Amino acid sequence: MLLCVNHNLFILFHLAVWNLLRLTFLCGFISNTALCMRFLEKEILKSTKICIIFSLLQGVISSILISTYSIVNPLTSNQVYSEGFYDFMLSGLFSFTVAFALWWEIKTIKDFEKKGSGVSSSQRKLLLLTMAMSAYTGFGSLIFVWLEGWTFQDAMHFSIITLTTIGFGNRTPFTLCGKLFLILYAIFGITIMACTVKYHSHFLQ
Repeated sequence: MLLCVNHNLFILFHLAVWNLLRLTFLCGFISNTALCMRFLEKEILKSTKICIIFSLLQGVISSILISTYSIVNPLTSNQVYSEGFYDFMLSGLFSFTVAFALWWEIKTIKDFEKKGSGVSSSQRKLLLLTMAMSAYTGFGSLIFVWLEGWTFQDAMHFSIITLTTIGFGNRTPFTLCGKLFLILYAIFGITIMACTVKYHSHFLQ
């Protein structure tokens, strides 16, 4: 009976953790969308406040998950936490940093809503292109993980060397779906990468 209760608690705990992880991704998506809206100068004050709220929420949930995991899975002398654990910790700290920086900006800038997004038109295009390139790289990496069964690190490495046209040739898709996806992914991705690099060089001149 006790074993059954412990097993049910274990299942409920892992379900709660997975749901909280999904919630952190949702918060990140909403806060980044709000930040994009701010760059586009759409409802600047409202979008900034939304970004602050969901960045804080993401940071709080990340802190809860990290603390809970550390308590439930204490390290022994021969163990270390994985890179994912520290990446998740850094993402939580980054969320708090973003929220604080935006809050400080609202508090210190007079007539914040009338000042615009704080970036010029050229800077806005540069930021949006960079964000689009980063999102496209991450999206492609997730698809390759799903289609080819690679680790995310390997998929990210493959996506970057493909989009930058380096092409070491040490890893290629083996499935038909992976090969077909690569064709479309490379065509559009290399175009986006070229536009991003061109705009970076133009901005730096």
